[in-house]
Amino acid sequence: GPIAMADFTIINESSLKNLKKEVKGVVSKLRWKD
Repeated sequence: GPIAMADFTIINESSLKNLKKEVKGVVSKLRWKD
C-alpha cells in the first residue's frame, strides 16, 4: 500500500545519503595515495 511505498522511499533516501558518504570516503582515500 501507500504506507509501504513511503517507508521504502524514506529508506531509499537515507541509504543514498550513506552511499554518498562512503563514496566520498573512498575518493578521499584514493586522492590521499596520489
